[in-house]
Amino acid sequence: MKNYLVLFAFNFFYYLTYAQEPVAKSNGQKENKTLEKDGKDPVCGMKVKKGTTFVRLYKEKQHGFCGKACKERFDKEPEKYIKK
Repeated sequence: MKNYLVLFAFNFFYYLTYAQEPVAKSNGQKENKTLEKDGKDPVCGMKVKKGTTFVRLYKEKQHGFCGKACKERFDKEPEKYIKK
């Protein structure tokens, strides 16, 4: 019985440790829920409609993306896609 209690306690703390949400990387970028107005994807140039969920706030400007792939490209090298 003692062995089961020790095993249970070990598993409990093990899963508790890995159940936490990962800490998001912060490099000047914040996450918004939806795009506030129609715009253009800075990566591929496609039109992006208001309400899309592929959004990134970078240097206090909201950018919308056509899909996950473009958003991930932007996240890797945002300065490459921002027009000066």
